[in-house]
Amino acid sequence: MLKKFIGCLLGEAGSESPPPYGQLSVGGFYVMPGIDIETSYVPLKILKLDEDTVYVRIFYWIYRSLPSDIDELTLYLTSADACEEVLPNMGCLRVPIRMFATWEARFVQQSSAFPWELEGCETWVTANYPFFPHVA
Repeated sequence: MLKKFIGCLLGEAGSESPPPYGQLSVGGFYVMPGIDIETSYVPLKILKLDEDTVYVRIFYWIYRSLPSDIDELTLYLTSADACEEVLPNMGCLRVPIRMFATWEARFVQQSSAFPWELEGCETWVTANYPFFPHVA
């Protein structure tokens, strides 16, 4: 199951067509299938959108069922608070929208992208770093 989860992150599974641009929401919380694809969900937040790029933050937390809401204050942002229910934090990732479509992310609730979260996105843009995982 770990292989399938990693494949999902790398865009090796799922649909090849991206979701319509207007269906993604900056500041929106989504969940994607976790390591155990059928019984776990990993929260993520869209921090920024470009026409062909999604900038996301993947949180440590794992939900054992599909959540109806997400309490932002309970999400782990650093490994210092790691426990059994967490995954390594990906921070801010620059992901091609076509790859993001393969993650099968489901919208949970709307929030805001805060200035301190956007700093990581700007690093990707100003340094001209490649997409995660180094694909264009």
